[in-house]
Amino acid sequence: MMPDILQSGQWETRTVSPRGAVELSLVSPVPARLEALGTATRPKHLGASRDALAFPASAVVSGRPVSVRAVCGDDGVFPGDCTVDLAVDCDQGAQSLIIRGIPVAGHSSAPLLQLDRQDGVITVRPGEGGNATLGLGGWLARRSQEAGQALAPTITELVVDTSPSMRHHQERVEALTRFLSDLYTTVGAPPLRLTRASINGADRDGVGAVAPGPAPQGRRVVITDLPLEAGAAESIVIGDPTLAQALHGPGAPFLIPDQDAWHELLRRDPAFTSHSLEALAALAAWICQPSQQSMGVAR
Repeated sequence: MMPDILQSGQWETRTVSPRGAVELSLVSPVPARLEALGTATRPKHLGASRDALAFPASAVVSGRPVSVRAVCGDDGVFPGDCTVDLAVDCDQGAQSLIIRGIPVAGHSSAPLLQLDRQDGVITVRPGEGGNATLGLGGWLARRSQEAGQALAPTITELVVDTSPSMRHHQERVEALTRFLSDLYTTVGAPPLRLTRASINGADRDGVGAVAPGPAPQGRRVVITDLPLEAGAAESIVIGDPTLAQALHGPGAPFLIPDQDAWHELLRRDPAFTSHSLEALAALAAWICQPSQQSMGVAR
């Protein structure tokens, strides 16, 4: 049977046979290998170049999407304007797709396809299930899900400290809120309620210290530059870790993301790697823990 030829960016979804095997083959202008993450059984690479692989269709299980990715062969990133082609063969040639011109530039591990079992068939979607590129929060959520460790964030309200000392940290505030918003959207959690703290009646540049208490329901977290006093809400501290530890007594629970985490949160390119997962592990775990159960951590 002649394959369906699809152009990247010009299709949204296809369904393929849930029987037999799924075979995938990558054509790239630079050395690259193919990966399938999230299958119930380990995929088998076909050949030493590792640019083709196969797995039984039964390895795509309901509720656990499979991500097909191209990984740059030299552990760097795909060069500017780089595109790849992907061939998909199902049930011994009964159904075939060729997807042309998939953009991978700037990635070290680029999403090509997502496979998901729904209503007795396998649904194929581009990229991360409809989005060619996810932000860092969405990327982390997908990789965690594929590893069988789906994230379940517990923060319901995010309060941003607006005191004058926070002016210097605006870039970090924006990076952190963007990361959380993307993560929540990807996992399908209710959106975070984002508020700005009022200090002595001022919504910006108020004099004094921000000190909202814990939320009566849900989990309230404050983004601030110094840990809060005992009895206040939990906080993510984005100021100087040394100063924060020196000034902090037996106060409210807090987390200080380390420099590796900030490097990932502030990066402008989408070249996320396994190091990104490691760097964000402590932050991801803290985001998902029950309210008021955290301990102060300095990294």
